[in-house]
Amino acid sequence: MENVYRLDEYKEQLPNPKGFPIKGALITKIKGMPLAFTDTFMLDLSVGEDDVKILKEKAMREVPGETIRSILEEAGNTPLSEPEYIHDDKYISYIVFTPGDIPIVIQIKYYKYFRNRYNNCKFYCGNDRMDSIAVRRDNKIIGIIMPVFVTLKGLERVH
Repeated sequence: MENVYRLDEYKEQLPNPKGFPIKGALITKIKGMPLAFTDTFMLDLSVGEDDVKILKEKAMREVPGETIRSILEEAGNTPLSEPEYIHDDKYISYIVFTPGDIPIVIQIKYYKYFRNRYNNCKFYCGNDRMDSIAVRRDNKIIGIIMPVFVTLKGLERVH
């Protein structure tokens, strides 16, 4: 995989969403959680009021709150340091964390969305690089992001 850059050396403009960063995706609302929405790659448990009306109109289905609660119970507890790399393939940009030299990759638009929306939020991983990434603020889970699978060979230059 080409186009892997150190974060501090990357010069291109990155996606920087201030509102729910999804357009045309499969939006799902969560029963019993009126401010929680997901697009299957990310879950925000407290969507901003400006986004709620739009997301309610776009929501194509509703899942039981119990489904989400089980995902939250299994969320990672290992803090991630700040991301170190960006993979830019010109269609989708990814942010890369490297705890223990194992790349954990997420779409940058989700990373930036949570950073913009929730001051001082932190990211946490599980034991496997494909476990969901918990986004926490004040030790409370505020969101979940699903990682993207990238082979280690694809990030050889990272190591």
